[in-house]
Amino acid sequence: MAYRAPTWDEDPEILRLWESEHPGKKIPGMPAQKEGLCSAKLRDKDLKDLGITRYCSKSAGFGTGTHVGYGSCKFHGGKTPAGKTSGERSMIKQESREVAVRLSNPDPIAPPEVEVLRLAGEMKEWATVMRERVVELRSFEVTDAAGIEHARASVELYERALDRYSELIQFMIKIGVRERVVAIQEQQGQALAALVLALITSPKLGLSLSQIDMARDIFAERARAMGTRLSPDWAESLEYSISDVNQDEDEVIDAEIV
Repeated sequence: MAYRAPTWDEDPEILRLWESEHPGKKIPGMPAQKEGLCSAKLRDKDLKDLGITRYCSKSAGFGTGTHVGYGSCKFHGGKTPAGKTSGERSMIKQESREVAVRLSNPDPIAPPEVEVLRLAGEMKEWATVMRERVVELRSFEVTDAAGIEHARASVELYERALDRYSELIQFMIKIGVRERVVAIQEQQGQALAALVLALITSPKLGLSLSQIDMARDIFAERARAMGTRLSPDWAESLEYSISDVNQDEDEVIDAEIV
């Protein structure tokens, strides 16, 4: 898509005044401050002589490197110590607001055993990301100004990620997290089976004994066919399930209850 220059709601009288004094010359800046842009007041002599106030239309933080998208651009003090501090503060405030919104709507907490598995999954993913970064390196060390070699930061982060992931795995084995998650899935499966049993035996339905037996057989058949798909939502992203522990064990729902 071709670049399209931004447009402003210009005051025709201002434009006529500018054109009368500077024919053929584009009026600098924009007529009002705008979020996401530098918006610093222009000190253009020609504008001052005509009593016109205009503002910088460069992107906020343009050319600063440290606070791009926030604060003044490099042409209006964005790279000065004060400009950098102001821009970085604006950036931190915006990020804080975004974090606050996210924290105000937290995801529900699953059973501790499930949360540990989720945490392990995130740690494994982080270790994978750092491993990819390490693979891209041409050397594992960097030499500082004093000529001393140090391990690159990404290498240290990768080693730290592996250490912490290993510690969590050992903790999970120690407390039997895998078996605990299986037990939770079984309990929820049994609860679902009990619900189905209450439904098909309800006097309101008035099913005969043969119809109840048929419903039990159909439910048992469908439960075996679906297998681990009957796992709760929180288990969808986990690698562990009943079938991981023992392929020969019963499914999540014990159809005999129904």
